[in-house]
Amino acid sequence: MGAWCHGVAKISWIERKAAAALFGTPPTSTLEEALEYLKRADAIEAFTENSMLIGDCLKELKKLDEADSFYEAAIRQIQGPKDPVALKAKIVKKMTKKKGK
Repeated sequence: MGAWCHGVAKISWIERKAAAALFGTPPTSTLEEALEYLKRADAIEAFTENSMLIGDCLKELKKLDEADSFYEAAIRQIQGPKDPVALKAKIVKKMTKKKGK
């Protein structure tokens, strides 16, 4: 639900207008709502993709130090069949990009 809210919150004005023309009322959400759902899920079980999305929401809300904390947590949580080096690089890129490096 948090990922869905995050995606909907990031829909551009033109995409929202197009959706309204096709479907009537397009779905709405906010980054704050996405963050609430993502943090609830994180409290139950923390995993890389969720922590990375929380970091993204916080970064977009200009809460940069807190975003870094979740990006760092995402790096610590990397496991499974995904390429850990590529995933870590993706997360680190998000961190350094927001710091202006």
